[in-house]
Amino acid sequence: MKKILIACLILCFCFQVTLAKNLNVLPSVENLSKTDLQQSLSIDEYEGSVLCKGMINCPEFGESNISINIKNGKVVEINNDYLKVLIFNKEYMVFIKDISLVDYYWGSIKLDSFVLGDVVNIFGVLEEDNVYAKSVRNVSLKGLDLYFGEIDFISSEKIILKDGEKFNINDGTRFLSDNKVLDLSDIKEDKYVVVRVMDGYAVVIALKEKPINIPIVKDIYPGIKNSIQTPFNNIVEKIKGLGIFQNYFSK
Repeated sequence: MKKILIACLILCFCFQVTLAKNLNVLPSVENLSKTDLQQSLSIDEYEGSVLCKGMINCPEFGESNISINIKNGKVVEINNDYLKVLIFNKEYMVFIKDISLVDYYWGSIKLDSFVLGDVVNIFGVLEEDNVYAKSVRNVSLKGLDLYFGEIDFISSEKIILKDGEKFNINDGTRFLSDNKVLDLSDIKEDKYVVVRVMDGYAVVIALKEKPINIPIVKDIYPGIKNSIQTPFNNIVEKIKGLGIFQNYFSK
């Protein structure tokens, strides 16, 4: 009985440490100033038709909706459909499907650019502890270069991707997945990762799901005879048969 109790206590302790480690992941603030990191949270009431305009995922609550504006919350979990964001010790589930994701400079980005600890600004509709985002801005990407690819080689000193890109690793390099903090030993060769780089050093190496390769049809317009036939192709062939723009198509 004593052994069982000890085992249970050890299990509970490990679970608490893992949970705390995930929620307390360090924020990504490599190039952010104090002004960039000032937090704020505002909640207001708006006319629903105005606030939800253009939002595919906006719920319908009637004549009025509650808006929320999160400035500099911290990402503590990443999912294809949502982010979990922590601000002022309160966690929100932020639904992000079919919305605008942008970096610090307002350039469009994809979800695989996000990692645990990212500092984000969010505007959207609030329903209890759920946020239906209209936009999410990842301010942690300020001044960082991003590289995606499979690992060819990794050690405690460097990482080399299969496309030949190589970066130094130091004691400050963080290793992550989309839902927990990892160790260097968890990052294996052939794994697909995003590497955040500053001054030649990898500041973050995060495991990501490898994108599905979609075959690309090349030369649809220049090489019409060897491409997939479409109604546009048929029109072009008819024009060529009439001798119109013959000089252009014979190039």
